[in-house]
Parts: sequence; C-alpha cells; structure tokens
Amino acid sequence: MVAHEPVQLHQDATPRTLSWPAALALALACTALLGVAWALCAAQFDTNDDVGMMLTASGLRTGTPDPHLVFTNILLGNMLAELYRQLPAINWYAVYLLAAHGLALTTIFAIFLRRTSGRRRWIVLGITAAAYFLMAMRLQFTSTSILVGLA
Repeated sequence: MVAHEPVQLHQDATPRTLSWPAALALALACTALLGVAWALCAAQFDTNDDVGMMLTASGLRTGTPDPHLVFTNILLGNMLAELYRQLPAINWYAVYLLAAHGLALTTIFAIFLRRTSGRRRWIVLGITAAAYFLMAMRLQFTSTSILVGLA
C-alpha cells in the first residue's frame, strides 16, 4: 500500500496567528461597526419576545427586576436583574445582546482574517459586514444565539 501525502488546497491553507494589537484593532472596528449601525438607523427588537424579556428583566412588567427570562439561563437573568437594580436607566438587555454580537462578530472576523488573504479577504469581510448590518438593526435573542454559535 502506498502512503499518500495530505492534499494542500493552496499555499495559504495553514492558518496564521492574529497578534494582540491586530485583535484589539479588530475588536474596535467591530465596535465601531455596531456604533455606526446604531447611530445611522433606528434599531429595534425584531420580536415581541425580546421586548417582554427586557420588560421582565428591568422590572417594568413586574415592579421589580426579575431574572426569570424565556429561553435564558437563570445566571444571565440574575446578572441582568441585578444590573437593572443598580443602574435602571440603562437598557441592560440591549447591552447584553450587543455585547454578545460584538464578541461573536470579532471572533468571526478574526477567523476570516486568519484563513483568507489578499483581495478575497476584504470581499469576504465586506459581504459579512453588509449581511450583519440587518441583524444588528433588528436585535433578537434567536439571531444572537445563532451568531454566537457560529463564532
């Protein structure tokens, strides 16, 4: 029997590492993308489920912040309820969704940067950023969990 060498698709098939300054710059770029998206458009929740969970966590529905959110781990619910108790003027539910989006988007972009090069890299990043824009404008826990799962 003859042993075969592994097939290499192209020279750049091996992943490259991303330096800490590059990772930080990428995280800042993703944060800026979220900020621009929210500054230019009227962002909203995509479903009434998210509005209900925000109202429950904030205490606007029950009179006091409540950690019992639909399809959400109780530990996260407790953290959100406590944040609403300490600083009720901030929409912590939206901050939580946006933070998850930012971390997931940074991870996805970092993987693209490590695995692609040249013009292809910028095309892939551009398409991903454009497709992501709609997801950022219509926040919902389902699309957030999908995005985090992809990352």
